[in-house]
Amino acid sequence: MARTKATAKKAVGLLTSARHNDLDDGHAVPAEISDVNMDDAPPAPQSIEADDGGEAWHEIYCYMCHNGGDMLICDWCLRAMCSECLNKIDITKVPQKWDFKCPTCYYKDWKDKDKYYAFQLNGERVMDEPTIISGGLVGPQHAHVNTRHLAIVVFRLKSLERKGSIPELLKAHLESWFWQTNTLHYYDIPFDLQDLQDADRHAQRVRAVIDKLIDVECRRVVTFVYTHSNILRGDLYHAWDATSSIDKFFFRVLTPPYLEYTKQYGETSHWMFILACGAIITSPKALDTLDNELLKHRVPFCIGFTASSLNAHLAADFIIAFGSRVLIERARLTSKTLRKLLQLSWSLRRHGSIVLFRLCDNEAGMRWIAREEYVWHHRKLAPAGHPTPLQCPECKHLHTLKTFYTDAHAGYVCMMKDCSFEAEWEVDYDAEAELDAYDGGWRMRPLSVAHLL
Repeated sequence: MARTKATAKKAVGLLTSARHNDLDDGHAVPAEISDVNMDDAPPAPQSIEADDGGEAWHEIYCYMCHNGGDMLICDWCLRAMCSECLNKIDITKVPQKWDFKCPTCYYKDWKDKDKYYAFQLNGERVMDEPTIISGGLVGPQHAHVNTRHLAIVVFRLKSLERKGSIPELLKAHLESWFWQTNTLHYYDIPFDLQDLQDADRHAQRVRAVIDKLIDVECRRVVTFVYTHSNILRGDLYHAWDATSSIDKFFFRVLTPPYLEYTKQYGETSHWMFILACGAIITSPKALDTLDNELLKHRVPFCIGFTASSLNAHLAADFIIAFGSRVLIERARLTSKTLRKLLQLSWSLRRHGSIVLFRLCDNEAGMRWIAREEYVWHHRKLAPAGHPTPLQCPECKHLHTLKTFYTDAHAGYVCMMKDCSFEAEWEVDYDAEAELDAYDGGWRMRPLSVAHLL
């Protein structure tokens, strides 16, 4: 007898049974903000984050070992370096008038033409012997340890659990760096907009969060949109039983004041994740609407997922890698960086691809959204980016599909003698040369772009 058990679903794709209900414009009503979850901290001390007219901000952890201790601050960048990594140098004996140059900035100027002399005065070295580096890098040599004010703002459909969610995971991961700075802020904004009064109260709650961000002079924001989506049309749920088109969702859930506020952030200061099923990307109408909204509101980066029914927890390792590499180490979200992050994302590999929406512009004033899809390819498990099924679609036998690669094609074929099933796709790469035999590889393909003059 087959054993069965009903458990709560974690996926965020729903069928068409919900009513489509774009909330019309209405008038604001008084609102309570008590159900906005603000895991917030007081503003950081002046020595950590100063006003533009005060002391310059700098990092407080050693960029080599990521530890604290007695720090030397680089006079050429934001990095700091601890005395332990500089052969336990006594920083109390370093004259204030000397300039300290971290190894990264020194190498940038001299490459391998000179030994490392950390201290200078008026551009000249002040010590006869080279500086000894006793510590080792735990990250890339050009990385940082950035603990400047960072806010995680989560627009969460109230019927989806906050506990164990991807935004909560990111927050927990980052707290190991921010625990003594009081510069990590988390705002959970649950919504269930059944009518105009709900929408107006929600707008008041979002306004309260914006005021908080202004109060702490937040410099970076990660926005999460965590809701269900219609798996056919790509509409997003603004209530537990009602959907709206993406433009109406942005207007009612993210709200114009929040979207206007986040326009001030550049490409290294604002990132958006849409934790919803892939219909928002695979549905042409929904995709075009999303393009237009991201373009209109100048969202530098937005990441969506193509899985037809997204299990957001399968993106957990990707979110952790993003937190470390982009938010802490200040890596720019280039295609190369994103592929490296995805290569660490074991659980996401066979669940679906991701699409990065990148805001671009040029000197002529043209602005557009470039779409980049990243798909996992593997010689045996995902030929040409198509995961190999467990069961043959035709004869229904298990584990009978064998993958193959030719010069221009890849696919799989059933090995049963009485089955003729075969599937193949064109490829433009050498699988043996470009795909690791064990880990495979993530490949990017550009998609179409939306322009705005």
